Amino acid sequence: MLGSYINNMSARLSIIIPVYNSAPYTKACLTDLSYLPPGVEIVVVDNGSTDETPDIIKELNLPNIKYERLERNFGFAGGCNWGYLISSGKYVMFLNNDIRVRGDKTNWIDKCLEKADTHLVGPALGILDLNFNFASEVEDFPKYKCHTYISGWCLTSSREIFDKLIIPPYTGPFTEEFGKAYFEDSDLSLRAAELNIPLEIVKIPVVHFGKTTSKKLNTLSLYMPAKRKFIEKWKTRVPKK
Repeated sequence: MLGSYINNMSARLSIIIPVYNSAPYTKACLTDLSYLPPGVEIVVVDNGSTDETPDIIKELNLPNIKYERLERNFGFAGGCNWGYLISSGKYVMFLNNDIRVRGDKTNWIDKCLEKADTHLVGPALGILDLNFNFASEVEDFPKYKCHTYISGWCLTSSREIFDKLIIPPYTGPFTEEFGKAYFEDSDLSLRAAELNIPLEIVKIPVVHFGKTTSKKLNTLSLYMPAKRKFIEKWKTRVPKK
């Protein structure tokens, strides 16, 4: 494990970033996050990257980073859950590395925390049709019948809420049953709905490029099995709205 720690203190917010290669994106992301105020802990979970990611972390040498290098790629959910286990924040944000902050780099997180005690919060809402097919990603709640979820590229809530969503033996709120990628955020939001935990959309100056990691993987071989497992799990569990 590399990096510095917030010793013997709990952070106000832990930002958990699972990464697999794409070191230039990680460097740009962490550079933008370096403007955040004290009390923000950044947890980078390296899913066995084979590029210069470890060198980037050393080069940046940011004082509030926890860097955990895993022996292999445990996928999005596995990386997030590992980061959750070693994080300390009262609030937790799961964030992709392929983002840039295009406005106020210091106070944008405050918007994410305003309703984090009671909601799952994020800037992007994923839309599934009534047959659980992905339809789109939007920035407001639709007026037509569908299933909605907070997109996992930026998802925030309190540790108290996330703890309620942990399913043993997993160490964090995401289930790892769908494989390396896809449907973890959909599943999390649907399980939150069963506990009457609402979703909240916020406007923040963060741009998501998307698919930078999945492009390096055989996405079709990941997506289709994950989709089948997801539908089998939820087809009789969620009423058609």
